[in-house]
Amino acid sequence: MAHAYSFRAYVARHAGDLGKAMRLTDAAIRVPGVHPILPVYDRYQRAELFAAQGDRTATARAMRCADRAAADTDGVELPAYG
Repeated sequence: MAHAYSFRAYVARHAGDLGKAMRLTDAAIRVPGVHPILPVYDRYQRAELFAAQGDRTATARAMRCADRAAADTDGVELPAYG
């Protein structure tokens, strides 16, 4: 489910629907039980969406969150799927 939300968010972002992209990205982040690497991508995507909206403060906050999530997965094996 996380992959589906994330991909749909990517498509919405490139179609110019930033609101939909943000909602789908947030949904992808909230999917329980996924490999810990997957939400890291979505957290960076969230930061990119804030940047596209011109919100510097939210972008910086989202980047810090994404960086922490990435650091927390240091050494975690990549998933064997997708």
